[in-house]
Amino acid sequence: MPLFQPSHPEKVQKIFTQIAQKYDRMNDLASFGLHRLWKKKLIQIAKEKKFTQALDLAAGTGDLALALAKENKFVILCDPNPAMLKIAEKRLEKQKPRVKFLVCSAEKIKLADFSVDLVVTSFGFRNMQNLDQAFREIYRVLKPKGSFLALEFCSYPPRTLFQKASHILFQMYSFVFLPLLARFFKLPPSAYDYLAHSIAQFPNPQEIEKKMIQAGFSFPKKKGKKQSKSFLWGKVQLFSTEKTHSKTSDCPLMI
Repeated sequence: MPLFQPSHPEKVQKIFTQIAQKYDRMNDLASFGLHRLWKKKLIQIAKEKKFTQALDLAAGTGDLALALAKENKFVILCDPNPAMLKIAEKRLEKQKPRVKFLVCSAEKIKLADFSVDLVVTSFGFRNMQNLDQAFREIYRVLKPKGSFLALEFCSYPPRTLFQKASHILFQMYSFVFLPLLARFFKLPPSAYDYLAHSIAQFPNPQEIEKKMIQAGFSFPKKKGKKQSKSFLWGKVQLFSTEKTHSKTSDCPLMI
């Protein structure tokens, strides 16, 4: 199954510009608040990592970045959408000495090699034009043994009766509930049409893991088990990876 790729990046960015002011409230309603629990788990794993500088990729309105900055860490927020980053700047007003903002895509990160110890992202893969290139860029800016944590929706081909039932429910949620929510917020139907179709077409976790491994990442284990997690019957995945490289460098940030 080919990786889902947005075919019109300008249209995708237009959608995010249109929903920027209502993005956080919509996330709470669309996920019934569950996205906060999933992100909290990502932050818990991040706290276990030894890092001083972190990159929040596809940072959006900055909720992950805020949690990391509160740990007295330096955080760089990177997003291709200025409207979303503007909201993030307001949210992180009190953290300003410890944060930087970059308008750029994941496929072309405006940082030097070996710049950060940690990269995090949540639900950003589907909006990237070239996931392979994005993974290579993440690998490039990470220091050796640096960590990459990512939350993302994934699709599974339903096989068991339970999987088929949950798949039907999720389809109803995506193509019935989300459009109704968009109307409630007086948003263009394209906003949630895009979300629903991008989730439906996105590949399964095994394909994503394969791409990550090809980029040079490994999946560290804790007590013999991967730190990657699965939520919502496998529809949401938390990938926990590490840069496997022996070269060391402390190149300055290119900001």
